[in-house]
Amino acid sequence: MEKRTKGGHVKYVREKLEKKWLRFTPQREKVAEYIANHKGIFSAEQIGKKTKGVDRASVYRILRLFVKLDLIHPVLTLQEKEYYESHGKPHHHHEICTRCGRTACIPCPLPKKKSKMLKIEHHTFVVTGICKSCAT
Repeated sequence: MEKRTKGGHVKYVREKLEKKWLRFTPQREKVAEYIANHKGIFSAEQIGKKTKGVDRASVYRILRLFVKLDLIHPVLTLQEKEYYESHGKPHHHHEICTRCGRTACIPCPLPKKKSKMLKIEHHTFVVTGICKSCAT
């Protein structure tokens, strides 16, 4: 997904849903708005806490749908929580502190290669460790 303005992202989600004959419900709109306004990775729990009128089960269903429609992608699972990221930045990976949960983006170290076995859809590379703040 190319870089979009916040309002443009919500409009893009609406259009993508409508092309698949899916409704753009108020709950889906609230989740799309959260994603458009959030920088970095996010979890279903974070969305649930920040969006009123969207129950927990709906947040999970909407995120699964957005993954299926290639609007977002799962980045990592940490402490039994799945984190997602919106497409929009150049492909990159993440560093995450296992103590405080702080994250940072790092450039993708892998050159684009074709696989002899797979049609590559996505790859993820996560570096975990303890950040400088937590180490001191």
